[in-house]
Amino acid sequence: MTRVDVFLLRVFYTSKKFQVSKVKSNTTFTDQSDCYAVASSIQRFLSGLIDLLVFSVISIILLYLYNLIRYQEIYSFGHMMDMEYNRVLLSILNTVLFLIVNWSFFREGQTLGMRFVGTQIVMKNGFKASMITVVIRQIFYSYLGMMTFIIPPILLFAINGLLLKFHPCKRLLHDLIAGTMVIQKY
Repeated sequence: MTRVDVFLLRVFYTSKKFQVSKVKSNTTFTDQSDCYAVASSIQRFLSGLIDLLVFSVISIILLYLYNLIRYQEIYSFGHMMDMEYNRVLLSILNTVLFLIVNWSFFREGQTLGMRFVGTQIVMKNGFKASMITVVIRQIFYSYLGMMTFIIPPILLFAINGLLLKFHPCKRLLHDLIAGTMVIQKY
């Protein structure tokens, strides 16, 4: 039996509450101390909402100030967002701010929102995710919604909603691509 087979058996047959065990060489999976519960849908939603609100508000304020300095006139929010370059600038600014502020949290596999609700990103086998994996996952997460020419936003929202509801590990599209999952941090 391979390590992956043992891991899958451990994941799906341990209990009603989904648990992930860290896979180590020659592990018999008798020790429950290495088990983590997968983050709930509410925890995932709240951490994403916190990140979105914090960084979007900061980015919009900075973009507003940039436009005020550049054009020396006050634009309404709607008019400001109608300018195509402002949408691109806002997404780049949001991503850069997100990476700068969360850089120290990424070492622990977290973002600001994840730290607040007590969740953590790990590899799908339970090992700690590397900082590079977390950064790539977050960049992909940030730009997934902008790829409207590939996946319409409503379809992306629906796919992630279905994955959050029905996937046993609550892995969303960016988790599936990055090979990660979000667990409760104890």
